[in-house]
Amino acid sequence: KKLLTLEANEVLKQLNKVYFRTTEHPVAKNLIEKGIIYKTFDKLYDACEDFDGLYKKIAENLIEKVHLEEQVFYAVPGHPNLYDDSVKYIYDLADETIEVKAIYGASVHEVALNAIGLAITDDLLITNALDVKKHRIDYKKNSLITGVFNQFVASDLKVNLMDAYDLSHKIYYIHGAETEHERIGFIALEDLDRQRDYNHLTCFYLPKLTEKKDFSDLVA
Repeated sequence: KKLLTLEANEVLKQLNKVYFRTTEHPVAKNLIEKGIIYKTFDKLYDACEDFDGLYKKIAENLIEKVHLEEQVFYAVPGHPNLYDDSVKYIYDLADETIEVKAIYGASVHEVALNAIGLAITDDLLITNALDVKKHRIDYKKNSLITGVFNQFVASDLKVNLMDAYDLSHKIYYIHGAETEHERIGFIALEDLDRQRDYNHLTCFYLPKLTEKKDFSDLVA
């Protein structure tokens, strides 16, 4: 409950049905236990190659649903307007006949950083794990990488980070922040894919480097 705002909690109590981006979240699991009627997009995580394709597919599906149903409630982990491109695509695809209203929620980024005693600052980069290949990590800035939902994603992420960081570089493992399953670890990069638990609430915080240089630095 502490992850929900009062408004979100009241709306959820009155719903007949909800579409969850994922049920791998304590709030979703709690609502399901209470008997809420729901559908989920969890299966699309394995069907889509990257988050961009996933989010587009979800948005297209929901726009189709809203034309068939009087009202559609779509629930995402955290704040819908912060770093959730499925919501961005919903705004893009909605025509003048569709009203989109966002209800505030505590973001994954806020609770993850709070769990390790840090604040969101200008030198923080927030990236989805599946997007690291497309968006080069800037090691001169602190990075929060979200969406490390299984060990395969974690292993792929580690390989991509090894270009910029030494395997001994210390990072934070943040799992289930602000939930009863919270686990925090200060680990070496080489152990990124050796943790016991991974799900949609698993993040890694990478403190910035101050000395290492890459080729682009040398030719700048």
